[in-house]
Amino acid sequence: MLQFMRKHAKNWLMKIILGLVIVVFIFYFGSLRGGREGDVIAEVDGKQIPYSDFRREYANTMEIYRQMYGGTLTDENLKKLDLKQQVLNSLIDQAVLNSKIRSLNIKVSDDEVKSAVFSYPAFQRGGAFDKTLYEQRLRHFKMAPQDFEEEQRKAIAAAKLEGLIRGAAKVSDREVFDVYRIQSEKVSLEYLRIPSGNYAGRVKPEESELEKYLKDNAEEFRVPEKLRLKYILFTGADFAGSVKVSEEDITDYYNRFGSKFAAKGKQAPPLPAVRDRVVADIRKLKSNDEAADAAKKARTVIYQEENFDEYAREIGLAVHGTELFPATRIPAELQDVKNLQGHLTGLQKDDLSSVISSPKGFYLFKVVEAKPSYVPALGEIRQEVRKKYTERESARIAQTESQTVLDSLRKGEDFRKTAQSRGLKVQETGLFSPAEGAPKIGSAKGLNRAVFQVSEKNPYPSDIFSLDGDYIIIRFKSRAAVNPGDFEAKKALMRNACMKLKESALYQAWISDAKETLTNQGKLKVLKEASEL
Repeated sequence: MLQFMRKHAKNWLMKIILGLVIVVFIFYFGSLRGGREGDVIAEVDGKQIPYSDFRREYANTMEIYRQMYGGTLTDENLKKLDLKQQVLNSLIDQAVLNSKIRSLNIKVSDDEVKSAVFSYPAFQRGGAFDKTLYEQRLRHFKMAPQDFEEEQRKAIAAAKLEGLIRGAAKVSDREVFDVYRIQSEKVSLEYLRIPSGNYAGRVKPEESELEKYLKDNAEEFRVPEKLRLKYILFTGADFAGSVKVSEEDITDYYNRFGSKFAAKGKQAPPLPAVRDRVVADIRKLKSNDEAADAAKKARTVIYQEENFDEYAREIGLAVHGTELFPATRIPAELQDVKNLQGHLTGLQKDDLSSVISSPKGFYLFKVVEAKPSYVPALGEIRQEVRKKYTERESARIAQTESQTVLDSLRKGEDFRKTAQSRGLKVQETGLFSPAEGAPKIGSAKGLNRAVFQVSEKNPYPSDIFSLDGDYIIIRFKSRAAVNPGDFEAKKALMRNACMKLKESALYQAWISDAKETLTNQGKLKVLKEASEL
């Protein structure tokens, strides 16, 4: 259907049909978007959390992270931060807190609200509260004073409840000493390293075993798809000449972002002093918007007219090309495009990509050549399959042998005699802090925890440790005593740190318990997952 419509896009009847489809999309999906603002994403104790609250909070959180990270806030960083889940959790936690505030009848007086508002530096001039400045700042953020003051009342009540919860935290002298000991004491280990490579000679695979290994691990040997592309890059610099910056633009931008021009710890300089920088920022933003709009328009026209090269010439931009390359190894010239492989997945010869943004600008790609991925036959990659199979099997044998050695040692077999009989070298770490990792051994999974657990009475852990294809067996050798005088000197500081950690843990546990109770009572319902928002 899409191919038919694309082929006949110039036909007048088809244009009428396309027009009707567009109208339906605008009215149907447009109404859905508008209606979404009123969607309820969660309910807590009879109170609804609307999508509009999420959208506002998400925008505010994004702005905070942009201020923190600046140009380093990439799509990859955003994915790691999982901001949508953060914001959803925060809104639910706040609603749970408000529910408990109501049930505990925690009150906030007008004087407390007034004191909080008066203490805001943003509302002060010359160190004193300025009502005109207060109302001006709130107007800028489209908020009425009564709404802002109600938010302050809720925040004060929440702080009171949080203070009650955190105030229940207690830290014993033993807990403080244990934390100090973990940070300060030093231990020494002996260890055996058993390389997997020692057992490679035992592995003699049959042809059928190699065939099965290739079949079971086909994706490991898959030859990736290969692509050859051509593309147009739309940059802000290409459109900077057509950008106009009005006085209204300058004033609005300065009012919103003036603080970014301030020196650390100082107030924003007056607008005339940073006017040129403000204009440059606005020009850059607007020219980038122009570039994005031009790229979107180009995709629409090229999709219908199939005139990639001709359209580029019409608008005065160059068409760039790549050599044939594996989709998993993006050419150096396109390294700035995050997840380009994902954007190109599924595209066939002559297909257009969507408009893809990058630090350089906005890309529009066309696939010139596409060779599908495939798994070679064993005859083509026998040596590689044999190597991988041998590595796996020798590691399996080494793991079995290492566990056998550890089991014998835990039953009382002499450490050095066992090492000698198996041709293994006893090595030592020397004294080190367990919190910093074992020197010479490396960062094997679970090793740090085991170091805290071994002792003179219990010298061996229950597990062996895997590292770079080798297996490690550790044995406790000695522990250096902590310095009592140093502990006494640091005791107060350590207690304060422990208290903060315990208060935070107690508060989080209280919130979790409250949410679990409300959920079990049917009073907490999450109606939308973060991925749906």
